[in-house]
Amino acid sequence: MSASKYKTLLIVDAPIYLKTQREFWKNCTLKYQGKTAIAISYSIKGVKVKITPQTLSEVFELNDLQGKTSFPKLEYQTDFFRKRIC
Repeated sequence: MSASKYKTLLIVDAPIYLKTQREFWKNCTLKYQGKTAIAISYSIKGVKVKITPQTLSEVFELNDLQGKTSFPKLEYQTDFFRKRIC
């Protein structure tokens, strides 16, 4: 797992507050480019936040913005287990 680019994403211990999560989904909106959602915007207690692929890549240290935009389940499972066993 230490070699996986998903390490930070898998080991982060972020608290999830149910009330905040419900408020998030109640107030969020999706921004589309054609038929593809490109951002999630929301406001919680007056704080406006926009989540994009770039912000996710930066927060979770994925360094994958030049790469693919979707990952079939079999592909990332194979990649994860291959790196885990080595």
